Amino acid sequence: VDHGAQVTAIDASPKMVEFARQRLGARADVRLADLGKPLDSLEDESFDLVLSPLVLDYIKDWTGVLGEFYRVLHAPGLLIFSVEHPFEKFKQSVEGNYFATELVHYTWCGFGGEPVEMPSYRRPLSAMIVSLWEAGFVVEQIIEPLPTEAFKEKKPKHYDERRRQPAFMCVRARKQPKRDEH
Repeated sequence: VDHGAQVTAIDASPKMVEFARQRLGARADVRLADLGKPLDSLEDESFDLVLSPLVLDYIKDWTGVLGEFYRVLHAPGLLIFSVEHPFEKFKQSVEGNYFATELVHYTWCGFGGEPVEMPSYRRPLSAMIVSLWEAGFVVEQIIEPLPTEAFKEKKPKHYDERRRQPAFMCVRARKQPKRDEH
């Protein structure tokens, strides 16, 4: 928005939509929407970029949402998203099968309030890549970010661990014509 982009933002939480509208005012179109359902209010091939930071972990089946992202992007549009690293999610659970998509529960202790139970889905890297490919995306880049110096200053006990074990994964994928469209 600060660089002149026309932004449409969506969230499933009415409270987060309210916060975004307060912060952005009329500079962005902020909508209440559920990524588990079709994004009927968005036109086909109407976006250059879909940015989805730390959202897809909360969706069990990526088929529908990736299909909608594909539909609203014009070719060769970009999908950029981040998720909790599959290694981190598996490491945090006592039991489970790395190769299965499984519901897991974490307790968030941030934001200055009471701890919040957050259910999300753990899935292997291969399931992520296959889902993207089946939706018509080609993965251009995967980044496993290292902690910054600012993180080292704020959380010195966790800095060394994060230098050895990734917490997040960022993916850039490009919309390609579907194989049957050639």
